[in-house]
Amino acid sequence: AQGAAARMTAIPEVNSPLPVPTVAEAYFRRGQLLFEGGRLREALRELDRVPAADPLRGAADEMRATIQRQLLALA
Repeated sequence: AQGAAARMTAIPEVNSPLPVPTVAEAYFRRGQLLFEGGRLREALRELDRVPAADPLRGAADEMRATIQRQLLALA
């Protein structure tokens, strides 16, 4: 019982909540994962969902351009 108590005190206490991703971050990350998995058209659909005013939109547009180039090369 003493060993378990000693291990519990060694675990640091978390004072702040974990960050929750924004909707745009979720769309972007899902698009990135689909892209990395070779599901290019699905990735484009997710990246299109990142709002135009969001700071991630520029990165989403860059990834979209990369995907579109790949799709053209495959055509």
